[in-house]
Amino acid sequence: MKRIAKKIAVATLTTAFVAMSATAQEADDAFDGGEDSFSGFEDESSGGGDDFDFDSDSSSPSLSWNGQVDADARLWIGGEDSGKHNTRAWSSPNDISKSSVDADAKLKLDLSYKGANTDAKATLKIDAATIKEHPEDVLSEASVGGSFFDGVLELRAGKMIKPWGKCDKVHVLDNFNANDYTDFIFPDYLDRRLGEIMFSAKIEPPLPCITELEGIYTPFMTADRFATSGKLVPYAQTAISNATKEAAEKIVAQAFSDYTTATVGLSTGQTTTEAAQQAGAAYMLALSNATSLNSDTDSLYPDTKQLRYGQAGLRLTGETPIGLSWGTSYYYGHYKQPSFDKRKLKLYLDKRLAGTSTDDSDKFLQYDQLQVFGLEAETVKPLWFFGYIPLNFFKSIANFELDTRMEFAYNLTQDFDGTNPAIHNNSIAWVAGIQRDFWGINVNLQETGSYILKNDEIENGLAKTIDVDYNSDGTYSRNKIILVVKDTFMNENLTAEAQVIFGIENKEICIVPKVEYNISEGLTFTARGAWIYSDNENGEFYNFTADSTHHDKAFVQLAAKYIF
Repeated sequence: MKRIAKKIAVATLTTAFVAMSATAQEADDAFDGGEDSFSGFEDESSGGGDDFDFDSDSSSPSLSWNGQVDADARLWIGGEDSGKHNTRAWSSPNDISKSSVDADAKLKLDLSYKGANTDAKATLKIDAATIKEHPEDVLSEASVGGSFFDGVLELRAGKMIKPWGKCDKVHVLDNFNANDYTDFIFPDYLDRRLGEIMFSAKIEPPLPCITELEGIYTPFMTADRFATSGKLVPYAQTAISNATKEAAEKIVAQAFSDYTTATVGLSTGQTTTEAAQQAGAAYMLALSNATSLNSDTDSLYPDTKQLRYGQAGLRLTGETPIGLSWGTSYYYGHYKQPSFDKRKLKLYLDKRLAGTSTDDSDKFLQYDQLQVFGLEAETVKPLWFFGYIPLNFFKSIANFELDTRMEFAYNLTQDFDGTNPAIHNNSIAWVAGIQRDFWGINVNLQETGSYILKNDEIENGLAKTIDVDYNSDGTYSRNKIILVVKDTFMNENLTAEAQVIFGIENKEICIVPKVEYNISEGLTFTARGAWIYSDNENGEFYNFTADSTHHDKAFVQLAAKYIF
């Protein structure tokens, strides 16, 4: 009944928004002779929560809307081989015909109502998976806000996506919103972010070199989301499920053994009927609870819709006279992916299968408390600004201006000494990159990494193999190079792009080529592919290649998009 009620609520909300939008559009058409009249809302939505410009020339309230329709089909290269995905399993047209295919259609609708000093905006994202599994996220964003004291103070509240940091689609300071990894990292960065209920305030201090001070608070936290079926189910998630299932089976088997032993004892007169009945009841209860647990694995995770999982942060940004944009920030919250405490697994399952009440403190999956102290900067300067150019050949390009960005984070947890195997150690993380058009070709190069502090305590600890930070290679740094090369042709209607991500320590790689062609107006067709390779269990991509024969996966995809 709850699922049906949610679907009815979503359908009603969607119908109301569409009807309201259609009425407003008819009014606009009657006013301006039928021409579309938008207010740049597309830029606002793509910015993932950027505030409106309240200095608009129009003083009368106005409703604006736009949207996007997507349809795509993805063919996974290869097939099943002895229970594992094999990218080289194609040997005949018949093999190709058996390959796995994913297809979907999506609707995104952005709406905004803007008054003289206040506004309301919402984003609807409608697709089959969201309606079925997470209907609350059909309403991706919905917030109200206002500007006061001549723009000095801005307040906003609602479900929002608020990106922090200055780098391009790769961040170490953007902590408030969770990620939707059900399609790995293939969607654009902001499209992977999940809206969160927030309250934000911005002020513009009358101080030199300071742009604004922003504060954000969320009453609870949404965790990162991963696929539960298909080709992109994480190996770590499967490993936790398997460990839980095996531990539960052992407990049930022991309960059955206790029951049969008691029954045998009864037949020889060595025990009482009550003892046999008690053992039998315990076995049936354990079996029933194990079955229930298997169908409700979400109950293994702590409930993050609690005040203790609230998030808060401050961010101060500014600009220096030499053109350097800077920022510093503080975040308090939790990691959005759980730590696995193997020591508590059996204790929790013993209670759960025996029907004893449990709470979040009993669970073997926990979201570690996290504080992040951050620095960020961006500047656009010629190449010579960054140092001496020794050769005449390089002097010819010394005046090329580079868009340079960086972020640095110090991650503070409750395991400051690094001796608690169930909690992440403190760590540092960073990302730095440059972007530049070279003879019409846009090149974006970034390097991102992290380093776990006090890792010697992990290596020397007696419980190192169950430490959440343990690395079997003994390597506690993780670095990736991200290169994106893009060019346009045919009056910028055709765009060719290639993205390469290379994990240095774990020698893993992800390659994503893409070609887009704008047919007419807002209609665009896209052809793209992807290949992921990782055979090191310590690698990030290994989560998605561990279940394949050659530790790789690949697909080709065709898509159509219409923006209106």
